[in-house]
Amino acid sequence: MRTLWDREMSAEVALLGDISPARRIKLVSDVIDDTVASLPDAGQDLLTGEAGAAVEAAIRAIHAAVGGSSEDEPADELFDELLELAEDVDVMPLWQLFMGLSYCVAVVPMKIGVGTTEEVLSALYDTVRDCQDLPEFPVGTAEDVVLAVESANDRCVASIARQKTLIREAADQG
Repeated sequence: MRTLWDREMSAEVALLGDISPARRIKLVSDVIDDTVASLPDAGQDLLTGEAGAAVEAAIRAIHAAVGGSSEDEPADELFDELLELAEDVDVMPLWQLFMGLSYCVAVVPMKIGVGTTEEVLSALYDTVRDCQDLPEFPVGTAEDVVLAVESANDRCVASIARQKTLIREAADQG
């Protein structure tokens, strides 16, 4: 089933190909920072201990790439740790954050592709959505019903609006 992000972001996703890899990693970095900062208290509380340390390490690596430092090889150990956290039921609302960060550390940052960028941005939106207290719908619920609930959530709408702005700014800069 499509999410609100899928429905609302198609024009911006089309712009990702016009953005250089260096600008794409900066875009991803900005959206990660925005997402983590906008998590509700319940999401922030999950970013302690091992989960918090792994997220901080991934963000540092991404910030370093934006600053011009690039690794020749992906950070395998951090990648594995993020994948393990994505399966940890104790931090389940953040599983998409861990997946998005793992996509970033699994590639040489300055070679981040359009598809990877799209996956990361979608996962970051899903993190925001998953940290909201949205109702669970049974399989077979009409897509319009599910999308209406996401559309009524201020954090979901704000996340999409911020991503749109950041993508357009990056596209304007090349």
